[in-house]
Amino acid sequence: MAEEREVSKGTHAALKLKHMSSGKKTNMPVVVMSYTQTATPSFTSTAVYGRPDPIVTYQNTKRSFQCTMHTCPYEEREKIPAADIPNINGRLAGDSGAWNSSIAGALAAIYQMMYPALEYSTVGGMGVFLLKAPPLLEIEIPGALNPSQGAGGGGSSLIFVPETFQVIKLADTNKINIVMRGPEDLKFLVPTDGYSFTLGGTILHRNYPPGFEVLPLGQGVEFTHDNFPFGIAPSFED
Repeated sequence: MAEEREVSKGTHAALKLKHMSSGKKTNMPVVVMSYTQTATPSFTSTAVYGRPDPIVTYQNTKRSFQCTMHTCPYEEREKIPAADIPNINGRLAGDSGAWNSSIAGALAAIYQMMYPALEYSTVGGMGVFLLKAPPLLEIEIPGALNPSQGAGGGGSSLIFVPETFQVIKLADTNKINIVMRGPEDLKFLVPTDGYSFTLGGTILHRNYPPGFEVLPLGQGVEFTHDNFPFGIAPSFED
């Protein structure tokens, strides 16, 4: 008897990640359930005696994102555009066990991407690992991230400082939930019907920062990035 299961609701897409310092890459089919982008202006406030209002000084604007995804079930594999994942055809040709193992391997790769690049060295006659580069990541999700969101010539990808990677639960509620402590735990979950996980961090802008540029000769002002950040032209009143 064939098992019937509810089709996941969300945007089917390909998650592509690159660990900038090592050059390691991974990709996996996902169902994007939610995508949140936040801009947080930061100011310092200095109280002055006899003045009712503080002196406020602008510091910066932090831009961050958080994306919650489900791994794409084997039954929904053909909803992922084949062109979005270089080796998707091999996965399509495989069975459900190979599909799930491939997804578990991609999740293990993302776990490892949370760590920096290290270099082994001898210090004072002792071998130690020294920090070589932090774990900056490049993310691309065609159909979910707009081309302008990279801000500054990055196409449809974003470079970000990873701050959140959490495997929340098994997507199939009929399975036993397992707390994920590290990539070694993934071997106990294969094969499965999927995972739900959240990935997020602080976005780093390429080339030049977003902001309003004051043009010379009284020509007014214009934003430094076109159609930032959602891929559509902003609507300002005249």
